[in-house]
Amino acid sequence: MLCARCHTHPLENWTQADYYGLASFFTQVTTRPDTRYPQAPNAKIVQVNPTAGFAIHPRTGQPQPPHFLGGNEPTIPAGADRREAYANWLTSLDNPFFARGMVNRIWSYFFHRGIIEPVDDVRSTNPPINPALLDALTRDFIDHQFDIRHLMRMIVLSDTYQRTSVATESNRRDQQNFSRAIPRRVPAEALLDSLIQATGVNENFGGVPGGFRAAQLPDGTVDNQFLNLFGKPQRMDACECERDRNSNMLQALHFLGTSGSSIGSRVTNPNARPTLLVNQKLNDEQLATELYLWSIARHPNPDEAAVVIEYLKANPDKRLEATQDIMWSLLNSRGFLLVD
Repeated sequence: MLCARCHTHPLENWTQADYYGLASFFTQVTTRPDTRYPQAPNAKIVQVNPTAGFAIHPRTGQPQPPHFLGGNEPTIPAGADRREAYANWLTSLDNPFFARGMVNRIWSYFFHRGIIEPVDDVRSTNPPINPALLDALTRDFIDHQFDIRHLMRMIVLSDTYQRTSVATESNRRDQQNFSRAIPRRVPAEALLDSLIQATGVNENFGGVPGGFRAAQLPDGTVDNQFLNLFGKPQRMDACECERDRNSNMLQALHFLGTSGSSIGSRVTNPNARPTLLVNQKLNDEQLATELYLWSIARHPNPDEAAVVIEYLKANPDKRLEATQDIMWSLLNSRGFLLVD
């Protein structure tokens, strides 16, 4: 659709009339700063002006009446909120795009790719890798009144989602057909929130009230070194392609740093989880279990527990430092950093 802002799409059916017809549903909406919250300069008030006109078609210079993508122009009474007509169409059976696009997007959140990839590139010249799968999930999604929780339940209970990431000879090179789980890095916001929860040390985000989680940040203007480094999108475009899901050396060095980094400074903080656990006077077995539960949300297996206990016993006079070392190691592990 961005192409159709300036010209007719060269490969699809979208025209400038489609683009500005869609824009006309939203020309009644504007925003202004919300001065009620001076401590949050990014806060906005959304305003609706029922008398606002349509978007102007740049080629004709005339107002472009709102019309649905690939559909007709709705009859909307003067002064009505045009977004309501659009919202009703968006989730109706007359919309051929919504259910299919939503199923593909939700699927991509649980796997390393969508059934159509890239997720936002849903077009006739970019077919799904498994059309029957996408069609079946779309029909089921519609039959259950667009219930996203039902869709998620269907996905996570499937054999496909529960497959191991351990490759076999037959699927070692497969990156497309979901024959095995492909490990991927935890997204930036979830990674930072997990780090905060594990260590018990909060992050201060500029421009928002205290206590905000990274996943709650309202827009892309909040500047944070960790989120920028790990690929949080700036939200300049409504596109999943803005998010950088790749791993790089700077990310590894940031996590490996023992001082001044997001991990090093947190595990050595006097109010952090290692200090709290040591102050509880737990025995070695209990301390090993707590460190695993807080870091990677599972119990250690016997071999893992034995390694932790051996390290604790080797440093009886430096129990706090040993505990910090262990948590630092766990937070740098595959189990914490990857969806595996």
